[in-house]
Amino acid sequence: YMPGQSRVHRTALSELLRSLKGGSGDAFNVFYEDSIRPGGIFIGLISESEVAQRLAWLGQVNLHNLSPDMDAYEVLVQDGALYALGNTPRGLLHAVYHLQDIIQERTELPNDLHCKGTFHIGHRIFHPRFDDWPGQRHDIRYISRLGASHCLVTHDWQGARRHLQGYVSSPIFP
Repeated sequence: YMPGQSRVHRTALSELLRSLKGGSGDAFNVFYEDSIRPGGIFIGLISESEVAQRLAWLGQVNLHNLSPDMDAYEVLVQDGALYALGNTPRGLLHAVYHLQDIIQERTELPNDLHCKGTFHIGHRIFHPRFDDWPGQRHDIRYISRLGASHCLVTHDWQGARRHLQGYVSSPIFP
């Protein structure tokens, strides 16, 4: 279940499907709606979803109490459903990354699973590769997993960009 439709949501869904059943999304039904059933997986931002906000009202998550300039996530099992929630797009993506790590480590998720994470560094600038741009999907996946907030598009260390202003920020790259 995924109520959001942004590129970040689609990336989070794609990343999650890569981890489940060998990456074949054909075995799963994806519902683009703000609902959840036991046995389902919910991916979303706390601000966009009544389902996620209900967890906050019940005191199960704390994402709504965090400063908006901090990227945070929570992964939890509640009432037989699995939730990967973020307070920002970057937080959401890292909820899915954390869930991927758990899936790789375990064969079964515990019923009391509840993990939290918060980024304390607002700007993390990485260069995706040492060859010229454009980078490839695996380059972006790698630096995104490291917590990148910006992508350096050139590493012209010997030229005019020694002051590290050769980066761009983008609303589609959390």
